[in-house]
Amino acid sequence: MPFSSFTLSLILLSCMLSNALFAQSVNQPTTEPNPSASQVDKPDSLSFAGSEACQECHEARFQAWTGSDHHHAFAQANRATVKGNFNDVAVDYTDGKAVFS
Repeated sequence: MPFSSFTLSLILLSCMLSNALFAQSVNQPTTEPNPSASQVDKPDSLSFAGSEACQECHEARFQAWTGSDHHHAFAQANRATVKGNFNDVAVDYTDGKAVFS
């Protein structure tokens, strides 16, 4: 079932609003400590430290993030993480058509 331009516009608008509201909540001034460079553990190599590494110094922001859909934004797409049924869903757009399988 193809989506209308209006429906796609509503989806895009809701995503933009969600991101704006999340960004606003994250950018609120805090009284969290701002550690000096000497206080921060330096990794042996450049790699992703994991989201929990931020929690100690940024507890309020970490809690806001874990309570949001953004917490799952970069999860590996699989049957457990994809909540919608996209089987054989077609989306028409300006330059063509996409079909999920």
